[in-house]
Amino acid sequence: MKSEAATAMDVLEDLESHILSLDEVYSHWICGITSDPEQARRVASSAASEWWCRDAGTELNARQIEIILRRKGCGGAPHPGGEKAHYVYVYRSHNWQK
Repeated sequence: MKSEAATAMDVLEDLESHILSLDEVYSHWICGITSDPEQARRVASSAASEWWCRDAGTELNARQIEIILRRKGCGGAPHPGGEKAHYVYVYRSHNWQK
């Protein structure tokens, strides 16, 4: 049986659930979009338990999710975009220590 693709809302809810399960302060988090999640993860150098990435399906969906998370307080990681940049990721900022 083929599973249904996640909607942009599903992806947003999953990312927010991850953030809120570890730290309820959005400003402690960075969000971004990428075409290469593994490369973005290496650049972020974040702990594996704090890094979370989801496929939003399209760059438009990814950008919209990124905008919502930034409006809630997340910092941003710049990316030029492109049609393959449909992954959205979050990680806890290195500038904040628990």
